[in-house]
Amino acid sequence: MMSRIALLVLHGIVALTAIGGAIWVVPTMPLEWIQAGPFDDWTIPAIALGFVGGIAATAFVAVLIRPWLGSLLSMVAGAAMVVFELVEVGVVGWTLADPRLNGYFQAWLQPIYLVVGSAQLLLGARLWFEQRDVAPTLPLINPAQSTRMKGAT
Repeated sequence: MMSRIALLVLHGIVALTAIGGAIWVVPTMPLEWIQAGPFDDWTIPAIALGFVGGIAATAFVAVLIRPWLGSLLSMVAGAAMVVFELVEVGVVGWTLADPRLNGYFQAWLQPIYLVVGSAQLLLGARLWFEQRDVAPTLPLINPAQSTRMKGAT
């Protein structure tokens, strides 16, 4: 139960901040921050951040109504957040080392969200181990073969 509550809190925070950031924050950031990277403007990073928020919102709903599915989506949401942050570090740079951000909270956003994404992933895995016995079996190749295998266990 604690895994579900923790995931709901994390997914709620990520969904709100990522979607809000994609709409209102990322488009207003200075273009010189991405001049050395592969992007001409902030459109693709904003869409990617919105996608990360959308996955977190979907995982939030799934954790509420289908915890076994929510656990899988939680792992995807966590991995998406970590990948997004690693790409951001590669394109923008490590903000903790940016003297222009000294003393500003946003300098800490990358490490905070790397930890949050890792927590989503790990808590999702923990919830999966708690819920795997109630998850429906998935017929991967042949439904009859899946039924036969289920009866054999």
